[in-house]
Amino acid sequence: MYGQAIEHYLEAREFVKAERIVDRIMEHYWKEGKLSEPDVVQNLSKFAELPDKLEFLKRYANFHENYAARNFALAARILVDILTGNPAPRVFWPTVLVDAIPLLEAEEVLFNTNDTFELMRCLEEVLTSFRKTDFIKALREQDLELVRLALVRNLARAMM
Repeated sequence: MYGQAIEHYLEAREFVKAERIVDRIMEHYWKEGKLSEPDVVQNLSKFAELPDKLEFLKRYANFHENYAARNFALAARILVDILTGNPAPRVFWPTVLVDAIPLLEAEEVLFNTNDTFELMRCLEEVLTSFRKTDFIKALREQDLELVRLALVRNLARAMM
């Protein structure tokens, strides 16, 4: 359902409407803990250029696919890239950072020191932003403290 609507809006160059669907998909994720409508990402592959939120959704779904397939090193790489390479809209940063916790706590060190510092920078941007309440609306502040703790532990392990 969402996939066809997004495809229609992109073909009509109605990018704002397409991005509103991404907001709905993310709201569902925040409530249910899983991405709905897997066909959305397949439909996005047809388009060479995508607005930021749609590019984020495409890459975020790719992160989830790799995580589910237990390709943890690649999932970690995608997660860092989502936040730093072609940044996701900041409103989604807290969710992505919370998703990093299991990877940060993995037995194998999946994030090197540079990646860990970048994730710490992203976390600090969220926590010190004047829009902090907008950013963490779907989470609890405690969730971000868990991210901070996982980042510090990962940094210590990565430095060894």
